[in-house]
Amino acid sequence: MNQSPVTLGRCEAPKRRSRIAKFFITRRLGVSRLALVVLVPTILFTRHSFPGDSVTCYVMQVLGPALIIVGGLGRVWSILYISGKKSKKLTSAGPYSMMQHPLYSFSGILCLGVAIAFENVLLLVFMVPLFVLYYFAVISREEGKLSKELGAEYDRYRMATPRFLPPGRMV
Repeated sequence: MNQSPVTLGRCEAPKRRSRIAKFFITRRLGVSRLALVVLVPTILFTRHSFPGDSVTCYVMQVLGPALIIVGGLGRVWSILYISGKKSKKLTSAGPYSMMQHPLYSFSGILCLGVAIAFENVLLLVFMVPLFVLYYFAVISREEGKLSKELGAEYDRYRMATPRFLPPGRMV
């Protein structure tokens, strides 16, 4: 299946969705339930991956909750700007001026924080790829919908705004 890209300035989107994206889009609820079936026993029946007195354990005990706080506050900040306007009007203020998908970016930070806070490598191995696959499908669907509903205005926004991470500055 050869997919030629449609160029939209800096963004290139495939004309047709990949099989993985279609799978996750059509089976979002089932994938969520499967994730719980895998993750809950992993949390309940496995131990920490590092000794309790190790530097790695200490770093994870600090980093995990810090990422959870940043992710949670970032989601609240994003919701304050998008609330009630989603799919009706293009929001390009606040976090949406720095990245196209701040809700999903902060959800990713939150997910990573939870995985790190449990100090379990197996949980990281399950959660991070599952999150990436799941949200890739959600974002793909959302971008198509927004492009249809908001047209050229959304396409200009996509070209001017990074998808997930705000641009960094070299010091």
